[in-house]
Amino acid sequence: MRPAFIIVTHDSNEYRVNGHEFVTHCIENIKANLTEYEYDIIVIDNASTKMYEYSSDIIYVHRSKQPGGVTRAWNFGIGIAIANKNDYFVCMNDDITFDSNINKFFNAIDKHELKDDAIYAPACSTGTTFHYQRIPVTPGLMKEVTDTLDGPHDFLLSFSYKFYTKYKYNETLMFNDINPFGGNGIVIHNQIKRLGGRSFIVGDCEQFHDHGGAWRKLPPEIRDGLPLGDLMKGSN
Repeated sequence: MRPAFIIVTHDSNEYRVNGHEFVTHCIENIKANLTEYEYDIIVIDNASTKMYEYSSDIIYVHRSKQPGGVTRAWNFGIGIAIANKNDYFVCMNDDITFDSNINKFFNAIDKHELKDDAIYAPACSTGTTFHYQRIPVTPGLMKEVTDTLDGPHDFLLSFSYKFYTKYKYNETLMFNDINPFGGNGIVIHNQIKRLGGRSFIVGDCEQFHDHGGAWRKLPPEIRDGLPLGDLMKGSN
């Protein structure tokens, strides 16, 4: 397993002045804790007005436009990860960090009999999640949430390349970006459940979501994205 962390970020004086601080902390956290796997970090910078000062050991793409929001940026990043020969994808917000058990998260998935037919997220005990998602670190726990309202947390979703080939939205996109900035968890959860996929929360590792990293002042044309017909045309 060679994971690709696909992290979407944005930084601008108008909407989110601390975006690059979040992604820097996120990257440093991954590097400090993930020691048992080779991995890649792909940062999709969604139309920030200033460039991120990235290092040469990550893949960084600055997009001058961001229609389709987070979900289309994730689609774009998955395409890069596939070309990069990664066989596992972790699509996440930039305001996520992990505890030191992140290696156990991938260990648990690698051993799971449904790893190519399921989507996974680490445990999360913060109050920004639904009650059935508030799970602290619980060694050995693999909690199925397929039949819950919206499955795992929609700020981090992980799955294998084989899963992608079976359950993607259409020929080229994993995510239907009809909800570009919110609600994408419910959309992908219902999509994969309809196709026979499963969803699990892995109790061996906890993620921490700084909900304050979310955009707060999005104008309607960004918040609501483009009309559905335009959204389905793919990443720009």
